[in-house]
Amino acid sequence: MNIDNKNALLVQVAEIIGSSTGLEGCSRWSRETPLFGAIPELDSQSLMVIMMALEERFEIQIETDDLSLEALATLGAFTNLVEKKLQAT
Repeated sequence: MNIDNKNALLVQVAEIIGSSTGLEGCSRWSRETPLFGAIPELDSQSLMVIMMALEERFEIQIETDDLSLEALATLGAFTNLVEKKLQAT
């Protein structure tokens, strides 16, 4: 995946997080933006909603085993997980 596509994917993942949680301004987040554990709105319930939205939008399957603390730490890490799933399809 080239840099433009990676940046577009990052914005799409951020927008899905925003629309799933009601958070505003997510499309301006960077790869380094901390996520789970840093933003109170991002809890286990919202994670399930976000996962379902990502699976539907990108036609991927995210397993609970994929959801490590490392994968959920930042927007960049979470986007990398989505990218990895896209490449596996």
